[in-house]
Amino acid sequence: MMKLQHLYDQRDLVHELLAHWRHDKDKLDWLDRFRLSSNAIYPFACDGRVQFLRFAPESEKRAGQLEAELSWLEHLETDGQVAVRAIPSLSGNRIERISIAQRTYLVCVFDGIDGQRLDWAEWDPVPRQALHACGQALAGLHEDGIRWRNNTHQLPWHWRDVLAWTVREVEAVPVLAPGALGLEAHGVPSSAFDTRPDVVHQEADRLTAVFDALPSGADVFGPVHFDFEMDNLFWQPDQQRCVPIDFDDAMCHWHALDLCKTIASVNDTLWEKAEEAGAQPQDPEWTAAAATAAQCVLDGYRSIRPMPDGMMAHKPDFDRFTALYGYARIVRAVAHPAEDEPEWMTGLRGHLGSLLRQRQALFIPEGE
Repeated sequence: MMKLQHLYDQRDLVHELLAHWRHDKDKLDWLDRFRLSSNAIYPFACDGRVQFLRFAPESEKRAGQLEAELSWLEHLETDGQVAVRAIPSLSGNRIERISIAQRTYLVCVFDGIDGQRLDWAEWDPVPRQALHACGQALAGLHEDGIRWRNNTHQLPWHWRDVLAWTVREVEAVPVLAPGALGLEAHGVPSSAFDTRPDVVHQEADRLTAVFDALPSGADVFGPVHFDFEMDNLFWQPDQQRCVPIDFDDAMCHWHALDLCKTIASVNDTLWEKAEEAGAQPQDPEWTAAAATAAQCVLDGYRSIRPMPDGMMAHKPDFDRFTALYGYARIVRAVAHPAEDEPEWMTGLRGHLGSLLRQRQALFIPEGE
């Protein structure tokens, strides 16, 4: 997530950035369906087809991050794998570095994907074919990542870099100021929050020791998507395939981490569907459905490539890594509250504060 001060609809800026790509000037109302998170994403039309303008301040991106992402997407296309495609600008560039009003933005455009977003599909009964294809798509991604890794100097960052960044970001903000996490009861600004850099450092060291002991050959380790979840997958039933988008969080890690996170997303989506149906997650039919859904993903994955025995057993450590990294991202995002923030942002701070406390509880002993 970007720092919260960047989470505003800046429509004049959007028009200036969009001018660098071909677009239909009579369909600019499509921009109203924008989304702001780790990037600003604005849908627009080009020859009647949806495309997506994506940008962020350069200060929000690591050096080489976007280049590595697009390099992998280009290799996937060359390798015959199907994924989201970057669209060149009018100048022929897939990335534009544009300075406006004393701020520099990294800007790119992606083509729209046909099909149905997988979390919006019918999940009662379980979409077996779609989930099998989801597993196949993830396996194909990992297979391609091995080949790309051997032929590029633009790899995404390594898990060691992620942990080092996590420690630095939390050490830079040892205490969150009052109000940084929204409002408490009766509308009182949240109290100052100790981010516990000491414990974050200890947890990073613990994870490093665990990961150093794992096998790291090409059969188990390499570029991973890290966000291969139901809202980033489009099911195309005619082709019997799932197409992934949003490679922004890619890193070099264990393939099993991707698979664990994907199955967790399957479970989360299924429980949401259960609640919508008025059921409880512990109801036998939904418990059975969760097991079926997970098996569909695993079967699809293993139909393309094996997952060595034992790697999925490291899920607790993969989960702690994900939580620790997410913790630092929230600390960075909320660190500087402003006095004139809109009400919706105060609410967002409260939501992020809840997530922050949940994640901190995973690596700080109870009662400490």
